[in-house]
Amino acid sequence: MKWMDQLADTARRLQAGLGLPDMMPLVTPSSPRRSAKPSGRTARRSDVPDGTDGPALRRVRFERNNPGKLGLLLYKSARLEARPPLVLLLHGCRQDAATFARESGWLARIERAGGILAVPEQRRENNHSQCFNWFDVDGPAGRAELASLGHIVDGLRARHDCDPDRTCVVGLSAGGAMAAALMAAAPDRIAAGAVVAGLPVGVAHSAGEALHKMVAPAASMSDAQWDSRARALAPAGYVGRWPRLSVWHGTADQVVNDENAALLVQQWCALQGLAGPPVKSASVCDGRVRYEAWSSDGADTVVERWALSGVDHAYPIGPDGRPGRWVAPTAIDATAEIAAFFALGGGQAPSDRPRAAGG
Repeated sequence: MKWMDQLADTARRLQAGLGLPDMMPLVTPSSPRRSAKPSGRTARRSDVPDGTDGPALRRVRFERNNPGKLGLLLYKSARLEARPPLVLLLHGCRQDAATFARESGWLARIERAGGILAVPEQRRENNHSQCFNWFDVDGPAGRAELASLGHIVDGLRARHDCDPDRTCVVGLSAGGAMAAALMAAAPDRIAAGAVVAGLPVGVAHSAGEALHKMVAPAASMSDAQWDSRARALAPAGYVGRWPRLSVWHGTADQVVNDENAALLVQQWCALQGLAGPPVKSASVCDGRVRYEAWSSDGADTVVERWALSGVDHAYPIGPDGRPGRWVAPTAIDATAEIAAFFALGGGQAPSDRPRAAGG
């Protein structure tokens, strides 16, 4: 469609004009959605070939309760716990979902944790660059994708009796922004989440605005304003607890300004009713990582922030991961720390953090 081509061209020129590298765009115009066709077929599964050894994801084709028309890859640990943890992993734009699951170390981590890893997969018919439509969560495309993600959680929890206190979501870049939106939209179903190189909820409402806020974060807003933008996605009248949040961002990110991490922390502290400076602050990994934590009444950490000095737009990995285009070895293993924050087993409780060497 002509207006979509014009918008895409505007986005490319804006990105070029801002001097951004051709790395991972968080937004592209969405294609029109095809209407759902009723089907009585049961779900089918097939192996996802990736040419590597180790745990193998399986593709699950689900046609009901999927208004967002997402794909789904699934891995269940060979040592599945009686009430297993469930982790959703949301990829970034132009990122292969199966490759990201392996390169990030989440496949190996979920196997050791005895849990289930669900990897929703964006399709090109939804977004030209396979970005989750995080900037349209108050519009039809984003709402539909959030609904599909919610149905994935509900279906897996019902089928496998997953632990509700360890039902979590992790996302990178556009997937990180979508993970934050899912936490806001389904606070009764998501216990904790991690956002890597993402943005706050409700910061943009169009592709053009999203591109602008990536590099020029939102003007200063009050805690109440940030709070209201997240609550706008929540179930009507919701008064329950809000998910715990771990925020990760490189200080040299040339795609998403790391000030967005500070704004996301501000938004989530407002939701949690927290005010003031962090209750814990530490320099770890020989000063290459700065850690901050917020909690209430000395309880477990409910919001934390990891600032990685000199790190560009990428998911930080440790020995379980494999370097890739947007997955980079750093001074700290994000997957290990996030798994500990999620209490997936073998890790320390959030109140004991940080556990990285040099802290």
